[in-house]
Amino acid sequence: MPGGGLETMPSIKDPSMQDDVTRILRERLNSLSAPQDVQADPIYQQAMKAYQVQQLRGADQQQNALAERMAADGTLSSGGFNTKSAGIRERQGEQTAQYGAGLALDRSQARENKLMEAIALARQFGQDDIANQLELQRLDLQ
Repeated sequence: MPGGGLETMPSIKDPSMQDDVTRILRERLNSLSAPQDVQADPIYQQAMKAYQVQQLRGADQQQNALAERMAADGTLSSGGFNTKSAGIRERQGEQTAQYGAGLALDRSQARENKLMEAIALARQFGQDDIANQLELQRLDLQ
């Protein structure tokens, strides 16, 4: 059936299609080549802020429970409260740091996956120079 089937779609070999593909791949290269500051990533920032709020609330609840328990025992002013309270805050800080490191790793892996997809696409369209540049970016992440 002329005029309405697959035969009217542009071929990948079509020069105008090649130009479009090259332009898209170069844009992807430019966006993925920019240095990545994970801590400036809005997704990272939002996740960290939510986690920190949760951790602070949890630490406050633990500290309040500790104060009530020690007050009931009559040992609130013994100095043990300050030591135990510092331990709660220290654990909270460690857990927040571990969460941040895991989140940064996840964001880095997501970036590597995007690079690998772009490399495969570039190779599929015969854009080996772009694929090689993307591969260098991917290796820089490791």
